Amino acid sequence: MMPTNDELQNARAAALNAILESNARLKLVVAGPGTGKTFTFQKLVAQTAGRCLVITFLQVLVKDLEAKFGASADVYSFHSFSRKLLHQGGAPGVTPSVAYYTPLLLLYSEDIRIIDGALLKPLQIGGLFRSLADDEQLLHLALSRGGFYNAVSHDDAVYRVLRAMERNSSFVPAYAQIVVDEFQDFCPLEVAFIKQLFAVSPTLIVGDDDQALYAFRDASPDAIRELAEDETYTRFPLPYCTRCTEVLVKAAGTVVERALAAGLLQGRLDKPFECYMPDKEAESQQYPKIRHFNCSTETARCPYVGRIISEAIRRIPAAEIAESREQGFPTVLIIGPNPFLSQVEDHLRGQFPCVHTRPKQEDLVEPLYAYRLLGRDPESNLGWRILMQVFQPDGWEDAVRSTHESGVGLKDALDSNFTNRHLELADILRRMIVNEDVNAVEEASLAVALAIAVTDLEAVLHPSEEPEEPEEDSSEPTIWLTSLMGSKGLQAGHVFIVGVNAAHFPRNNAHPSNEEVCQLLVALTRARKSCTLVSTRHFAGVELGRSIFLDWLRPHLATTRYVDRAFFDALAAASASDSDCGA
Repeated sequence: MMPTNDELQNARAAALNAILESNARLKLVVAGPGTGKTFTFQKLVAQTAGRCLVITFLQVLVKDLEAKFGASADVYSFHSFSRKLLHQGGAPGVTPSVAYYTPLLLLYSEDIRIIDGALLKPLQIGGLFRSLADDEQLLHLALSRGGFYNAVSHDDAVYRVLRAMERNSSFVPAYAQIVVDEFQDFCPLEVAFIKQLFAVSPTLIVGDDDQALYAFRDASPDAIRELAEDETYTRFPLPYCTRCTEVLVKAAGTVVERALAAGLLQGRLDKPFECYMPDKEAESQQYPKIRHFNCSTETARCPYVGRIISEAIRRIPAAEIAESREQGFPTVLIIGPNPFLSQVEDHLRGQFPCVHTRPKQEDLVEPLYAYRLLGRDPESNLGWRILMQVFQPDGWEDAVRSTHESGVGLKDALDSNFTNRHLELADILRRMIVNEDVNAVEEASLAVALAIAVTDLEAVLHPSEEPEEPEEDSSEPTIWLTSLMGSKGLQAGHVFIVGVNAAHFPRNNAHPSNEEVCQLLVALTRARKSCTLVSTRHFAGVELGRSIFLDWLRPHLATTRYVDRAFFDALAAASASDSDCGA
């Protein structure tokens, strides 16, 4: 017998209250997507007397959580929290004025090549810190260079703070309550960091091993599974999904079943995951199935994937567009592997005014930051190292080697003609920033060094902190495109998953990976209303196979629609007929 809405409401309230009323110092919540984790955080923080700390793995969630918690909690990503502690002082090897320079791993990579001869990519160097490879000599070489530059990047910042906490317990900040989100995506470095924090503060840890996406950065769902087996934690469920419709909740369950049957998700934590029908019954009836469109082809001349998505978007009711804008989530989220996304984006930008993608964060070594540093401190080793990387003057590698051996500052190891010239440029930059007089020749020389046009100097030197967004037509749907990895932390009214083809998603149709299964689960559960899968038989002239994921989801799919030229001709004819009738 199905539970009544009253019974479901009471059961959901009981699950929440069990967490809030527990006196357990260490709490663990293992729960699926959309089950009210953020709401639980808010309730816990609201009832806590004293300062609270919220740490999330996803930078994209920081602003959203800050808005929800207001002044009642400190909200940080790992990197921003470590940066704060470093600037308070006490971490060995760097001073409180330590620079937070995100391309630093690239400089480490080059320094290691020059000094040791080892060839490591920046991601590999970060991996030494993330995996706590303390026995690796190259990790200590990187730390040494970071101390020489008095600078950190993301992973070494967390590593330095962790080691400071381990050596001196007074370095560990205490809070009335700590809340940690997305624990399944933590690497060994971050797990060790959190354990230092909860040694002195009550802590609630939340995660879901079904949403573990970051194996490429040394994260493992084993971390949360080990906590679930640790008797020092009291484990709680949050069983009810208030985001997704019934078909999506059931589809997620089917994916898990099929994955387990295929030998995947070994060690998975069993957890209740049910659709909360008091909130989702009407939408579950409106969107009872997952749609699947199988396009005959996808090319620049025949962008059938983009066309079918645009046709579906045009059929979204105005009330749902208004709802998404009022509640602050995209109307449409399009998820998938490249190059499908780029072609869909090209098509949609010609159809709708509110199409967005996340800007790519590229860590580039550029001279502007170096000139800012040298304008404040002409001896800045980091400033000179950046300029050496950009301009590579004669003997620059010898300078790296000699300063590593002697500890002499880089400025003294470089040719005076090089240092004098760049100090002049740093001074021009300094004067322009404080609006002192600079002549046209000086402006031109600085622009050449920065590799920009003179007319762009002002915008580069005085950038707006928040660039003004053009005002959007609130009647238009908001459309976001993102990768499978980038969809984490997002939700939308309607979700389209593109590129659901063998050799793309998954890459090996006979043997999907654990990460791809988790990507599928995450993508499906971004949707608040409907989810649509889009595949194609040919892409850029190459024949593609059917994804095994479509077979897994078959019980939940509506009849597959074959999309070809005749399909769109029929749509056009039907539209013309409707127009004639209206006239």
